Amino acid sequence: MFRVIAFLIIVAAAALLYVFALDHYGAVSVSLGQWEIKTPLAFAVAALLAFAVVLYVLVRLFALLLRLPFATFALSRSRRKAKANAAISKGLVAVASGDLNAAARHAQAAERLAGHEPLALLLKAQAAQLHGNRVAAKDAFARMAEITDTRGLGLRGLFVEARRRGDGAAAHQHAVAAAQLDVFLPWAHEATLVAQCQARDWMAALATLERNHRLGAMDAGEMRRAKAALLTARALDLRRTEPKEALRAALNALKIDQALTPAATAAARLLAADGQQRKASRIVETAWRLAPHPDLAEAYLGLRPNLSAAERLKQVSRLVAMKPEHEEAAAALAQAALAAREFAKARAALAPLADKRPTARICLLMAEIEEAENGMTGLAREWLGRAAHASRDPAWIADGIISPQWLPVAPESGRIGGFAWEHPAELPAAVGSANLPAPIAAPRPPSPSDGLADRAAELSIPAGRAGNGPQRPADAPAETPLLAAPIAASFAADRPAPAAERGVAAAVAAAPAKIETVAFPLERAPDDPGAGPPPREKGFWKRLTE
Repeated sequence: MFRVIAFLIIVAAAALLYVFALDHYGAVSVSLGQWEIKTPLAFAVAALLAFAVVLYVLVRLFALLLRLPFATFALSRSRRKAKANAAISKGLVAVASGDLNAAARHAQAAERLAGHEPLALLLKAQAAQLHGNRVAAKDAFARMAEITDTRGLGLRGLFVEARRRGDGAAAHQHAVAAAQLDVFLPWAHEATLVAQCQARDWMAALATLERNHRLGAMDAGEMRRAKAALLTARALDLRRTEPKEALRAALNALKIDQALTPAATAAARLLAADGQQRKASRIVETAWRLAPHPDLAEAYLGLRPNLSAAERLKQVSRLVAMKPEHEEAAAALAQAALAAREFAKARAALAPLADKRPTARICLLMAEIEEAENGMTGLAREWLGRAAHASRDPAWIADGIISPQWLPVAPESGRIGGFAWEHPAELPAAVGSANLPAPIAAPRPPSPSDGLADRAAELSIPAGRAGNGPQRPADAPAETPLLAAPIAASFAADRPAPAAERGVAAAVAAAPAKIETVAFPLERAPDDPGAGPPPREKGFWKRLTE
């Protein structure tokens, strides 16, 4: 619009100039040596305008000739870019729809037409992943990592490929490189945090956690929970080598979460070893008021190990009085009364729980009380039979997996501070066969005779779930590394071995069993004749021919 107005103004000015020349008589004389040209003013103005027009046309033609090669090249490049964009679009659609042949064909076309474009490299990598060609995918992501604009995407791809082939060191290296970029990449910082937890570098993990919080990757509540878990893990790691530093870490964790049982028990034991029993008692009592736990009762009794059974019962009674309505209070009081051989008091403590729907642990405690007082009677056998069908006891649960001890990191998701002490989800009443009792889960404290490596191996396989959801295939690539195996072993020693094993009930409770499998070793109660003899096994040749 501005150009049109300017053109009209110039034309109007030229017309006014020409009219002015016609109205005023005059002549234009040009002398060149012996030659002298004289012409009217109007004709001279018209000739000058015609010369300007011809000169403008000639200049435009000359400029067009100069730009012709560049215009031809630009047209060819635009056509090539249009073809490349079409190939990339069709290739991405083919990848999303799972069309292997179309994806490979369009990826080759995109690489030929625009091999340096980020989307072309991404299409090549995704097509290679779709075909299972890890080498080509790694090469494409490596090329993307060399380009400034796509460096984060390339490092992300290299990180995923390294984890798929099980190269944890390379994955950690790519995550660290991505975390050092100017832009904030949550996956890189999370992967760095997970790798630091795997390496048990709790101080570095705390620093990364603080940085993630400053960058807005997690809210304040999640950061505080994770920080308390990391401090507790550091305290449990250093409780034997550096008790003062371990105590400092445990107390800092308790400043964040006073109900964190592992931190409270660790701090209490460290304070008791330092001769500060009064302060240790206050810590355990505070944690018990907030969240009663059997480990707290054991730690409370461990503050004064030289007391007699009757004195230990009085000590437990003081602790139980702070939270008398909780089921853990009843169980702790019953165990202490049983040790002091005050059977009536033990039964009275468990009566509110036994009259409702007792858990397996309550049933076993009732059987043990009956056996200790009257021997293996029918009532003791009845409680053992009820234990097979009882609801499951509370346990440390995270990601639907039960762990026999607290861990700072969830086994599957890698979430820090994800374990919670709660009742597992109930399994269906019919499990396997109607003649067999429903499986119960009563996680027992680790025994010194158990192998730490075996328990860590059990924890690293998500075979036992608290819920009834689908199981992950064993050969499926894990998007998040399982952290329980390298971490579980050192935390197992923090929970003391069970007290003296007494009778059948204690032997049942201490029987080795995998998590979330049938923990009760008897197929039926002692008084139950069963459904009949087991079916006869087929002969070798019959099995072979079948």
